[in-house]
Amino acid sequence: MVQSITIEIQAPDRFCQSEIQRVSYLPTRQSSIRNKGYEEFGSRMSTLRKVMEALRDPNVNMIGLYGMGGVGKTMLAKEVARKAMEEERFSRAILVTVSQCPDYKSIQQQIAGELGLTLDDRTTLSARAHRLRSRLRQEKRILMVVDDVWKRIDLDEDVGISFGGDQNQCKILLTSRFYNALKNDVRNENTFEVGKLSESESMDLFNKTATDDSDGKPEFPDLATQIVKECAGLPLAITVVASALKKESNCHVWKNALDELRRARPDNIEGMHDKKMQTSTHVNLDPLPSSFRFLQNLRTLHLDECRLGNIALIGELKNLEILDLSSSQVVELGSEIGQLTRLRVLDLGRCEEFRVIQPNVLGSLRNLEWLNLNPSFTNWEVEGVNGHERRNASLSELKNLPHLSSLLDLTIPDVNVLPKDIFGEKLESYSINLGMSLTDYDYEEEEDGSYYYRKLSVELERSSQLDELGLGNLLRRSDAIELNGLEGMHSVAYELDKEGFPHCKRLLVANNAGILYIVNSVGQTAFLNLKILILERLVKLEKICRGRLAPDSFVNLRRLGVFECHRLKNIFCFSIAKLLEEIEVEDCEMIEEIVDNDEAINVKIEFPRLRSLRLEKLPQLLQYCTDRQPKSTTNTSSIPLFNEKVEFSNLKSLKLLSLNIGKAWSDQGAFGNLSKIRVCGCDNLKALIPLSLATSLVHLEDLTVVSCKVMEEIVYSTEESGEEIRLQNILFSKLQRLSLISIPKLGTIIRDSKSTRIDNEAEGIDSVAYKQPLLNSKVEFLNMKELYLRSLDSLQMIWDMQLLEKFDNNLTKVTVNKCDNLKSLIPSSLRGSLVHLEWLEIRGCENIREVVSIEESAGQEKLGKIFFPQLRFLLLYNLPKLKRFCAGDCIECPSLKELAIENCGKMETFISDSLPSHIDNENEEIESVNKTPLFIKDKVKFPNLEALTIRSNEVISEIWHDDQSSTLPFPKLKSIKLDSILSESCKFSFKFFQRLEHLDHVGISSLLMESIISSDEAHDIPMPLRKLDLDALPKLVHLCDEGVQTCKTFRVVEVLNVSRCERLKSLMTSSMCFQNLTTLSVSDCDALENLMASAAAAKSLQQLTEMKVRNCKRMTQIIGNNHEAECDVETEQNEIGFSNLQILTLHDLCSLGKFYSGNNIIRLPNLEELIVNKCPEMGTFSHGTVYTPRLYRITIKLKHDWLIDFPKRARNDEVEYQRLLEGDVNRTLKKHWEDHQTAATSSQPNIT
Repeated sequence: MVQSITIEIQAPDRFCQSEIQRVSYLPTRQSSIRNKGYEEFGSRMSTLRKVMEALRDPNVNMIGLYGMGGVGKTMLAKEVARKAMEEERFSRAILVTVSQCPDYKSIQQQIAGELGLTLDDRTTLSARAHRLRSRLRQEKRILMVVDDVWKRIDLDEDVGISFGGDQNQCKILLTSRFYNALKNDVRNENTFEVGKLSESESMDLFNKTATDDSDGKPEFPDLATQIVKECAGLPLAITVVASALKKESNCHVWKNALDELRRARPDNIEGMHDKKMQTSTHVNLDPLPSSFRFLQNLRTLHLDECRLGNIALIGELKNLEILDLSSSQVVELGSEIGQLTRLRVLDLGRCEEFRVIQPNVLGSLRNLEWLNLNPSFTNWEVEGVNGHERRNASLSELKNLPHLSSLLDLTIPDVNVLPKDIFGEKLESYSINLGMSLTDYDYEEEEDGSYYYRKLSVELERSSQLDELGLGNLLRRSDAIELNGLEGMHSVAYELDKEGFPHCKRLLVANNAGILYIVNSVGQTAFLNLKILILERLVKLEKICRGRLAPDSFVNLRRLGVFECHRLKNIFCFSIAKLLEEIEVEDCEMIEEIVDNDEAINVKIEFPRLRSLRLEKLPQLLQYCTDRQPKSTTNTSSIPLFNEKVEFSNLKSLKLLSLNIGKAWSDQGAFGNLSKIRVCGCDNLKALIPLSLATSLVHLEDLTVVSCKVMEEIVYSTEESGEEIRLQNILFSKLQRLSLISIPKLGTIIRDSKSTRIDNEAEGIDSVAYKQPLLNSKVEFLNMKELYLRSLDSLQMIWDMQLLEKFDNNLTKVTVNKCDNLKSLIPSSLRGSLVHLEWLEIRGCENIREVVSIEESAGQEKLGKIFFPQLRFLLLYNLPKLKRFCAGDCIECPSLKELAIENCGKMETFISDSLPSHIDNENEEIESVNKTPLFIKDKVKFPNLEALTIRSNEVISEIWHDDQSSTLPFPKLKSIKLDSILSESCKFSFKFFQRLEHLDHVGISSLLMESIISSDEAHDIPMPLRKLDLDALPKLVHLCDEGVQTCKTFRVVEVLNVSRCERLKSLMTSSMCFQNLTTLSVSDCDALENLMASAAAAKSLQQLTEMKVRNCKRMTQIIGNNHEAECDVETEQNEIGFSNLQILTLHDLCSLGKFYSGNNIIRLPNLEELIVNKCPEMGTFSHGTVYTPRLYRITIKLKHDWLIDFPKRARNDEVEYQRLLEGDVNRTLKKHWEDHQTAATSSQPNIT
């Protein structure tokens, strides 16, 4: 029943599927609109009247209704439309439902259909919106009801709902669960909350629904009263429950319904005997609801990713055919499951905690056809060993399943428990792991999307064990095979399968010390259908193929991986290698060539299918494929890896890693389709690409070079080729990403005649540098989008200031990291060329003084505007000598969204007027006479900045001007984080924040401030702030100065996190207003004795849903018993209520004695999870009554502290619960405390 309520209230889960999108509309006829089921309630009449008045107001065009799910917003909106039509105020009324996952196209279609308009399905949303907008502009009097809006949407742009200025008789009525979804579009005075029903209204609705008579009395009035309370004033919940119990005269069913509501379990009452399928996902079902036993006609049960305890109750569902417990927390399959004799499918996949299958349970499921076990279940036992009774399942039980055709994820670590010939011919699909094979390959499906249906992984000591265990036939039928160990054989094909494994598509052979060959051929066909071959740690493997192969052997092989096979000298002959599409060879000590050239030596050696080649850690490798001609020199460093006869017409990706080659390419070669090159750890390469080849790499998109110790340039010319660099440019027309990392001698991409090598030893830098930029006139990057530079010790300049326009017109992302010879990044004369730059990140460059530099040649000329029109992200991190970003009249970044300045301890200001001579003086401060803010008024213009982070700065005197009349530099700022700004002279005020109308999140850490709001600030003006984080504020004592009587600054805050404020003495006081707070977390505040000073302070926290208090050593209670403050507050019947609190966590509070020491009643009607962990002094919750109808247990112990933040991730052996004693929290905590005291006393030694 509760599940049916959840389905109704959380209906967007259904609406996310466009085929069942619920978009309805009201009829356009003049007659009254039917609103079936609408009930008039006194508490709603005022809201209805106000909405009708707003509809009559010609100055109001948009009205909003908001309230929680199931409260009746849609019914009220329909009633508004019906009454408005009755008054003939509108000629039409249309209702559309948006939902959590809106389908704008479907919404447009429904509105268009009502208006008699045809929309073309083939056009774009914006085109359809334009056509719909034009049609709506023709209406004179229309009401649009837009129901169930979850977040703000642009009705005009997204849908086309828009009215002109002369259409003041056309109105839009919005409904939403969330006020924030409406506030930007609807004026506050035209937004109305739809509240819950009163107790009397709720009871009347229940009686009327359950008895068909408003004056009737339900069958069990006491239970009815309790059920209505659990429905919490939600009309939808009341109606669903009452309808389900309407004809039910069994008291136990009513009690069960009450219990289910309290514990929020998915179930059904009405019609449960006819239910054929039940699905629950991400639900705590420990224990299972007792009402499960009523699902006698259930055929399919899916409990996916659920927390399950004892599932014996499922055994009573005798008609069950499909049972899916995949990814759930279930430990044991009890004997009761053996009663499911009609079960055909059992899925226990990914049940990581699954450990026990009671004996004979599997053998009882004689109709089972499909069994999916979890690989972690390995506790198979042998029947009747040493006379001991089994406690777990035996593999012999599988012989009792005559219909079993699919057996998945069966893991048998101990071959001794495997009966012989257990796997029969009827097994059509399987994945069996015998001997706990430990491979890292996941191969559920092939690259083309087709699946492996017969997978066998074997790890045995001897190859003869395959026949001894009766696995030979299973091996030969398998299409994916892993063979680990199996000593005693010298080859694979023909020794294990005389037919040469014709069915095998994927083969892995690993960890064998005896195999010499994979195929020792005598002219027979081997591996006819093999697509993937992987060889690992075959220490004696000499050749993959030996002898004469039949022509169709390996004819379908596409991928080859060879790893740690140290006796191999090559992998394949050319006739097979030319068929491969992907080759990986790694860590093979003796490989000298990849392909054995068995063809004519004077012809081209073509590999037309090869798309990906990866060669790594091959110390003896000389050439990819030798030409068999005698070498005239013994200098192997001059022998290219790829000679002029080798052609790769379709090679896309090339990776050369940790090779000892001295030359990668000859001056000629066919690599025209290469799109990605990665070279790493090739310490003998001084240069990479010959000039003649570079001109042909027209498809190269990604070039990465890493950790090449002696490399000085990327592209080089040779004297033999007679190339003239100065007359020829290299065009990388499609290069999009260039990454150069840890290349200490690299100074330029290609050296020209002007390049001069200089020595840096005089400056104490152990490197060389070049008086020319990395990117010079010889290289054109017309489409490069990303540039990544890291640890280039010789780099002094990145761009040629006269030629930037040639290669960076499309540059969008630049990252520079640990380039310590750079003093600046971008020459100011070229700043206008980076018009597409979106991302700029500079990290760990020790000598950078400024980002945009002023050339010395500029002299004393006027400084201009710095303009980056597309820059969206800017990060300056760990730049110890950075003093400013740039110099100039002003800097403008109209698209900048995020700015972070971290660990730039000497940065005083973002922009200044000083010239280069000033910025080069490390010991001179910028404009030290007149201290300026970090962001100077009218010189920094970031109109769309949303996130600002400033961390670890020692010299900032002021962050911004605190001038109320000045223009805001960041008017759209949403998030600001200030951390470790430790200057004693730094001024900081919340006044600036109060002017930011879009500010959503403030994080303050390690600042020297005694309060957040001072007495001279506007503390009566609420900020739009939703989240406030306060961390490590060593001087903070109060949030507001003690002189502040009432503080409304944080009235809108929804999330408050306070941590490591060791001097904080008060947090929640009666003068503070946190009326919208939903999440509160406080930790490591050792001076706090309570969280809320009094019951009066607690009274404002009615929206709080989660409270977490941790590691506060002096805290004795959560709510203080401040009678002086309480005497001014009239509480209804002396009650303290947290009406929405669902989760309460109290952890490691060594002095906490109770939640509240007063006598007031505490009401927690929605509390579902209470954690009291490491609170040794907490012997009771409160001196008064505690009302927790939804709580049924307390978490009293968690094995690991990190589980406090993720309690639902705790396994059963990591958590300990205490069930409520007679529903009483106080009694339960007292009992737990007494047990703890008794245990502590008994553990002490008895000293006489």
